[in-house]
Amino acid sequence: MQRMQRIFDKAGIPLGRFNAIDHKQVPVHPARALIPTRHRFRDWSLSELGCLLSHYEIWQNIAAGPDPFAAVFEDDVHIDGPELRRFLESEIPEAADVIKLETFMSPVVTAPFRGRLQELRSLHTGSAGYVISRRAARSLAERPNLFDMPVDHVLFEPGHPANANLLRLQHNPALVAQDCVLPPGQSVGGFLNSNMSDRPAFGAAPRPPRGSFFDRAARAPKTIWKIVSSQARTRLLSRGSIVPFSGNIER
Repeated sequence: MQRMQRIFDKAGIPLGRFNAIDHKQVPVHPARALIPTRHRFRDWSLSELGCLLSHYEIWQNIAAGPDPFAAVFEDDVHIDGPELRRFLESEIPEAADVIKLETFMSPVVTAPFRGRLQELRSLHTGSAGYVISRRAARSLAERPNLFDMPVDHVLFEPGHPANANLLRLQHNPALVAQDCVLPPGQSVGGFLNSNMSDRPAFGAAPRPPRGSFFDRAARAPKTIWKIVSSQARTRLLSRGSIVPFSGNIER
């Protein structure tokens, strides 16, 4: 957190701190019961739920606050300080609901919107840096029963019921990047890696039992849908491009 405070102070951007929900707190968190019991395709991991609940609490705070927009950042990011400050102070369009400031260095499909903002037409993963309007935060805070995927899908997956009717934009070039997505020569590594995980760092996860023929048959429609969905997404992303990061790398 000291590194984040130093970087944002240098950029002249006021920063408030919100303590993330650790995976150990998830089972007893009061909002856990509001979120679907299972991930859309499988069981949740506790780290996924911890991240989702952390952002959910932030959305509740923004929805109840006076500001029409707020920016949310996770603590393992690099930023383009001068450009980020300029954008936050003067370039947020009133029509925007969610603006992704981050790149995950994977192909995405966009459409022109205004200047360096583009409309997101495909999923762009990651939730480490975004601007959200108070009306969008209120809308999301009222729909935890629709959170059947990790937080970046809830925010940026086209067609997800939780973000229906929200205008999702991408800043290009990106002003934020997580350390883990940067090329090896640029990544700081080590101390910036998140430790919010409920999985072992090394070793393969044990394979679950295959179950009976009838169990596998019952899962088949969802498996087929996942394969078809994956193929459709691959064809879509073949028309996409990687959003570059415009900032500097700071330890």
